[in-house]
Amino acid sequence: MDGNYSRSVESRCEVFNPITRESRITRGKLKAARSHFAACLLPDGKVFVCGGYDGDTKVSSTEIYTPSEDSFTDGPSMLVPRMEHVATLLLDGRVLICCGDSYQTWGGPRSAELFDYKTNTFRSIADTRKMRSYFPFATLLVDGRVFIFGGDHAGLIGSNGRLTSEIFDPKTNAFSDSGISPPIW
Repeated sequence: MDGNYSRSVESRCEVFNPITRESRITRGKLKAARSHFAACLLPDGKVFVCGGYDGDTKVSSTEIYTPSEDSFTDGPSMLVPRMEHVATLLLDGRVLICCGDSYQTWGGPRSAELFDYKTNTFRSIADTRKMRSYFPFATLLVDGRVFIFGGDHAGLIGSNGRLTSEIFDPKTNAFSDSGISPPIW
């Protein structure tokens, strides 16, 4: 599934097999056509798809893809509609969703939320330190924290998150400055 490169919306999805290096179109389709969404693999092997752009506006809807059934089911709505955001699976199975572009602000929201797939619920948490819209990056660190960097806030270098980074700590559900500046790209 690719939610990043086109503003055209799609309900078709593809599954890639890294062993055979082949992809196939899924029988099931997204219930809500979208682009610019985020997705991550859940601990039970299902794929969590959240947010995106439906061709008219940012959306808060989520869906869950079940590989064994090759189908999508509706999930709960996120607390904030957003697109071009990140969704990172934490070691405890929750999903951190933050950054991106939302209707709330010009550029990206600082709001963040956690999805608990065991209870199928969202919970609001502390804001990120910087606005990070337009494709920020997030990666899970070995110790369970999440390193978040980049994200161009309306192309305004110096007033955005592009040249900064921060850390999310799942023990405190809070963000802090990482003290590391990514290279200028």
